[in-house]
Amino acid sequence: MNAFLAIARNKPSFLWVVALCLSTLPLWLTTYPPIVDLAQHTSQVATLKEWLSGAPYYREQFEVNWFTPYLTGYLFTLLIGYFVPILVAVKLVLSLAMVGIPWSVGVLLRELGGDPRLKWLAIPASYCYAFYYGFYSYLIAVPLGLLFITLAIRWNQKTNKQTAVFIVAASFILFFSHLVVLGFCSLISLTYLAACNYRRPLRLIRCALPYTAPIPLIVYWMVQAQLQEPTLQGERVVFAPFRERVVHLVTQVAGMDGYAYIVSLLMFTCIVAVPYCAGFRITSRPERYGLFVVGLLVFFCFPAFAQNTAFLYQRLGVFLVPLWVIIWDPPQELKRGFWLAVAAALACWWGANLYRFAVFERDTQSFRYVLAEMEPEYRTGGLMIDNTHRLFSHPVLLHFPVWYQANSEGISDMSFAMTHPSIMRYPERDGAYIDTDVLWYPHQLDQQKHQTVQYRYFLLYSLTRQPDDLFDQLGFQVELVINEGNWFLYQTMPNRNR
Repeated sequence: MNAFLAIARNKPSFLWVVALCLSTLPLWLTTYPPIVDLAQHTSQVATLKEWLSGAPYYREQFEVNWFTPYLTGYLFTLLIGYFVPILVAVKLVLSLAMVGIPWSVGVLLRELGGDPRLKWLAIPASYCYAFYYGFYSYLIAVPLGLLFITLAIRWNQKTNKQTAVFIVAASFILFFSHLVVLGFCSLISLTYLAACNYRRPLRLIRCALPYTAPIPLIVYWMVQAQLQEPTLQGERVVFAPFRERVVHLVTQVAGMDGYAYIVSLLMFTCIVAVPYCAGFRITSRPERYGLFVVGLLVFFCFPAFAQNTAFLYQRLGVFLVPLWVIIWDPPQELKRGFWLAVAAALACWWGANLYRFAVFERDTQSFRYVLAEMEPEYRTGGLMIDNTHRLFSHPVLLHFPVWYQANSEGISDMSFAMTHPSIMRYPERDGAYIDTDVLWYPHQLDQQKHQTVQYRYFLLYSLTRQPDDLFDQLGFQVELVINEGNWFLYQTMPNRNR
């Protein structure tokens, strides 16, 4: 332990880089990671690349929606995808986002006068709810949002024209990265400015002006989406109960999902208690503790569902750790147990993640054999009778059939091409495709409603029942191509139209 302390004191940059790299290692242990929506986002980028290259098969099926708040992450991934395979590009960009979260927390701590050593507690936050559910564009936007907050600090110190222009430009970049991140980080930035200038209202108004720049763009996008997207018309807003929010706060803000609850509680306890036990004290500066109070209030008040978008307040949990660590003032003398507690907690967290991801890779090897049997340029329907894995609480297998499209082999439904923020969309998004209802409840597949004649393949995963029973109930004939483990690939008549 003395060696660890010596390295931490004398060479923190080296140890910090090693720790950040280790945090991304589980992602690279798996061919197809246990991240719910990742296959859909990968397929979006892969399809965009094929579309731009002029591939007739994809040109006939898709149109490009350039006016989307997901644009930044997709274009950055596409650029890297011209040099490496798309899946590798997605993992690289996701790794950068995971590293960027604790790194940007360190920047924020320095700007606010906090203790940069607390940035170590932000490492597990990258494995938040948004990570496991695969909110790809959102995760890419999070470190950008944290850096956006640091601009407010510099803007408050020196309100010059150059910084104002930079804030305006950064807000537009954040809009095209993720609208929720822009809104939340703008609110936190304005909270900081208000805490610093509440006795000088004219200066506060002047400081707040650059943050109004993207409002016309936001309003225009929301109005256009409301008018043009049938799925948004008449959608209700859903709020989650207080108890559910507390559970998500404890199990997700610390960077683990629900089934690893022991490690989740350990990390949550470490993040909450270690600063106090190590001699840190809560600051008396409202421009620091006020940010955490506002962030926590938003987490407990924000909707769970709105604008046809689910899991809204849950994804905000990733910001609570950064806002928590900035409220602590450095101690006069750091207690020795700080590094011991941080090292022990991170070791348990790394070990649990490595084990779970390694087991998942072993358990999904058979899926690759099934993919290898699928001929290119056909349409596939995913019917996930079971969509979970024993070590993960989220439905991490839900979109696995979409890896067929993500590998630029063909088209797979249910597809994000039916959703309004996606960059690649079906020209007729209310067409007869396998939809969200069938995604969650495969027995609702209907031959006429979903025009099953257009599908060459049906890819199923089942732990509890024989898929043949499902097709018998649905009343149409298919032929088993391959069965590997719990994966089943069926095909309709070989002469189906592509």
